[in-house]
Amino acid sequence: MIALNKQIGAAIKEKYGTIAAFAQKTGIPYSTLSSIVKNGVDNSKFSMIMKICGCLGIDVFNNADTHLSAKDTELACMFSLLDEDGAELVSAVLDCEYKRSNKF
Repeated sequence: MIALNKQIGAAIKEKYGTIAAFAQKTGIPYSTLSSIVKNGVDNSKFSMIMKICGCLGIDVFNNADTHLSAKDTELACMFSLLDEDGAELVSAVLDCEYKRSNKF
């Protein structure tokens, strides 16, 4: 499969012609889009990737860059729908539980 950033770049080109046109249509900053297309998705917020892929009709979870179970996919989708306060709370709990369960 093609890397997610390459899929995003190809879909933008096919549907909007340029990153600038896609940025203008969606309100997503050009610099964010350009960085993702050029450098990959690793340093991007999950919610941003979900928004971009949703606008382009790309299935984030059926991709070579992601290896998520059905439960992981469900949790990721629920997390992406949280507001800022909810996401902060869940992230804090997840961080604490990760540290607790991975003690050596």
